[in-house]
Amino acid sequence: MNQYCYKCGQIITTGSRFCSYCGAQQQNTVPVGFIPKQHTKKSVLGMAAIITAAVVVVVCTASFFLFFAPQPTDDLSIASAETNQTWAEPTQKQAESADEAALVQSQTTISPFVQPSPLQTVETVTNQTITVNMDYDSGQGIYTGEVNSDGLPNGYGSFEMVSSDTGANWRYDGQWVSGLITGEGVMTQDDFIFTGSFKSGLMDGYCEIKDSGILRYAGMCTGGKLHGQGTLYTSSGMMLYEGEFQNDMLLENADARKARSEGFKSGCTGMDDLLYDACMAEDNTFGYPVAVWGFPLAMGDQNANGTIVIGHMGDDSYPVCVVYRYGVDEPKMTSDDWINAWGVADGIYEYVDSDGITVTCPKIEVVYWSNEQEGLS
Repeated sequence: MNQYCYKCGQIITTGSRFCSYCGAQQQNTVPVGFIPKQHTKKSVLGMAAIITAAVVVVVCTASFFLFFAPQPTDDLSIASAETNQTWAEPTQKQAESADEAALVQSQTTISPFVQPSPLQTVETVTNQTITVNMDYDSGQGIYTGEVNSDGLPNGYGSFEMVSSDTGANWRYDGQWVSGLITGEGVMTQDDFIFTGSFKSGLMDGYCEIKDSGILRYAGMCTGGKLHGQGTLYTSSGMMLYEGEFQNDMLLENADARKARSEGFKSGCTGMDDLLYDACMAEDNTFGYPVAVWGFPLAMGDQNANGTIVIGHMGDDSYPVCVVYRYGVDEPKMTSDDWINAWGVADGIYEYVDSDGITVTCPKIEVVYWSNEQEGLS
């Protein structure tokens, strides 16, 4: 049986002590079939190439998941890789960094399944005659603004009433929904400006009401009525009441009403001939605190608000109009009541008496009243 030279790998005669090719002394015999050293080196290089290729595949695969695949919110790879380390709570800085990374990812990741909706074309009209039919009013007017597919005001637009079924003249600028004034806007009628939230043309939500540029009410409304938390002011801008309202009336009891009036009553001046004439002439008396008293001469309906003309000082020759907003639990004024009223001068009032004669007189916006027949002097 032949063998290999342990040094050069050539086949030599079995039992030879020296190689006939390189002359190396043979110390151990290597049988034929054994892989010589130079062959072993080539095999090791081949294995290294295979391992290197495998590493490249692993690295490329890992890179794909690192940069393209969604990242988990909890990093579990650190705990599994570092099994020899003791687990500890993450520090505040680490937590903040993780939160920031998650936030950045949530803001920058774009789902391929979410497609942006195409922009819708908004149709508008200019100076178009339209008919409105709302809880507030109905009639024909001129509209400029956005409309829906049915040609109804929808979106933002301006409207001016031309022929109202109630005879009112008003204008509105703001939001519409399917032909109705609904949303945020501004309505102007005569000297009044209504700003805030509307529903079918009526104030609904937070609103502000101004009269001749003076704030009269700021607060909540429902169905066109003062309802909820709000603040009421006189026509001259003095705060009259702050608190809850219910269906246009003040939600306060008799004790609270009387306590609120005490400070105001002390500052009122009893109306005499000179003050009466000054009020008739509107001679710098607007908002002036005055006190009047007498029996009713004429009455309007007493609802949330009441209007009564009294004969001041018990003499029919001194008519004075008093206007008052009632409390929820407050009894209404009647034709049989002697009326003591404290309020502020509010201009001139005009009415037709029982004889058909047009009469003008001072108008007082009342803060507080009583029916105790004490008389005032």
